[in-house]
Amino acid sequence: MQSFSSIKLKFYIIKTPLFLISLLCVMLVSCDPSAVEKTYFKCDGNAWDNTVPTSASFTIEEDGNYAIFFALRHVEGFQYQELEIIAAIIDPEGEKTQDRFSLKVRADDGSYLGDGSGDIWDIEFPIFENLKIEKKGKYSIAIKHDMDRNPLPLVMEYGFVVRKK
Repeated sequence: MQSFSSIKLKFYIIKTPLFLISLLCVMLVSCDPSAVEKTYFKCDGNAWDNTVPTSASFTIEEDGNYAIFFALRHVEGFQYQELEIIAAIIDPEGEKTQDRFSLKVRADDGSYLGDGSGDIWDIEFPIFENLKIEKKGKYSIAIKHDMDRNPLPLVMEYGFVVRKK
């Protein structure tokens, strides 16, 4: 008859490779090797207040083509078809590029765009798609919503992702 500890050891040996394979799969799926920077801002009370300054810095160490994406995490019930934002980038020499974007959050049939899990939705929008960066150094980006309602309800987080093309 096998002892409890030997049965436990066999179970541990069988379970460990399965756990390691699962962990590796999760790591590979969540990796974004082209991302230079990811910054997210959490909204207090799931409401985005555009009077609260939101800016962050990132460093570009290599010249090249880049894209900046706006990332949004919202709760089901977000009532708007489109989200209006203003985004500005400041390069290492202080030159500012600013633009206004209308980002489609819902399809024409009213369904949410992006990836949903339960009642939480994540979506990324390309905002500055073809940035040719020739100046290495520290960049800043500032983002705020430009909607009629403030604070904007049912927004959990927002931010940006910088990717090298």
